[in-house]
Formats: sequence, structure tokens, C-alpha cells
Amino acid sequence: MTDYLNGKKEELIEQKKMAEIKNEELRKELAAREDMAAKRLQAKLNRDKNVEVKELIAQEETATQHNQELLGKLDEEKKKYESLLDEKMDIDEKLRLATKAFEETKEKLAAQ
Repeated sequence: MTDYLNGKKEELIEQKKMAEIKNEELRKELAAREDMAAKRLQAKLNRDKNVEVKELIAQEETATQHNQELLGKLDEEKKKYESLLDEKMDIDEKLRLATKAFEETKEKLAAQ
């Protein structure tokens, strides 16, 4: 049973690593897209001298930065969640083993 759980844990760790790699690739892709969008916005800003448009463009850039901060915080919370989930799995396994040892001890005492 412990081998099964260890195998399952290793499988989950591998899946987590793969997900982190994919997330990093997506972050890089998103950063590249946002960089291109920022360059386009800056070029448009340089062409367009309308004050109202400049304000809207500045607001959009601010919103983009805020979204990036939120994505960073979300990633941190996901990592915390994964860590807590790993700890829970370890604690559940320890509890199962302790319960099993308790039951065995209880049976031995009852037999005496």
C-alpha cells in the first residue's frame, strides 16, 4: 500500500513539474505578447496626440500591470496550495500507518 502511495506521489510530483514547465512557457509567451502590445500602444501613442486617447492607453497599461501582479499572486497561492496538499498527503499516510499500528497493538493486547 505504501509503495502504491509513494508511486502515486511520485506521479503527482512529475505531473506538477510538467505543469510548472508549461506554466513557465505560457508566462513567457504572455510576456512576449504583452511586450508586443505595449510597443504597438506606444507607437500609436506617439502617432496620436489626442489627450483622451493617451489617457485611455495609459489606463490600459495600468490595468495590464495590475493583471500581471494578480497572476503572480495567483501563482504564489497555487504553489502554497500544492505544498499544503503534499503535506496533507504525508500526514494522511502517517495517520494511516499509526492507526494500523494501533490496531495491531490493540489486537495483541486483546490476545494476551
